[in-house]
Amino acid sequence: MTAFAARHPALFHVTWSGAVESIRQNGVLSATRLCARHNHDDPTTLTANRRHPVAIGPHLLRRQGMSDNALRPRLDPAIPVEAWRAFINRLVFLFPTEAAARRLAASEAAEQSILRFHTHDLLQACTLRVCRFNNGYIDRRKRTDPRLRHFSNYVPSTDWTGTPIAEIVVQDSIPPGIPFTVLPSS
Repeated sequence: MTAFAARHPALFHVTWSGAVESIRQNGVLSATRLCARHNHDDPTTLTANRRHPVAIGPHLLRRQGMSDNALRPRLDPAIPVEAWRAFINRLVFLFPTEAAARRLAASEAAEQSILRFHTHDLLQACTLRVCRFNNGYIDRRKRTDPRLRHFSNYVPSTDWTGTPIAEIVVQDSIPPGIPFTVLPSS
């Protein structure tokens, strides 16, 4: 067992309740993979700021709340905002605690479910990357904060040094067949 799995034996994913059966059959797909699977060809869905959820098959892509004006000063100047959103949309997001997953579930009005995965099972099937920050969301820190988002914020879980983490990601998808438990969102 890795140090990461020992410290975080379970990881949590938040999804719309109506998508759970599709996830059982197809795995957890990134926004990019969902769009490809359902022939959703509006390119702005994956590169523009989503102000409202977007229906893709039985799934809803979350609103992002990453306007250009809010994101630009928090992003490495060499990375265009569209490229950052495209990067984020290729990831599946997990949380290190149930409490963090519940906070996200509470932020949306639609019925949601929290999926609990055993970290060991995920590590057998996926490469997990960890980030100390919640980069998929615009935080409330002052724009003058020197920390800028960058692709390198995500490091392999095998390189994790024990520092606190805010999110865990998987590139593209968590394959079908990885067992999970559905927790009610409330």
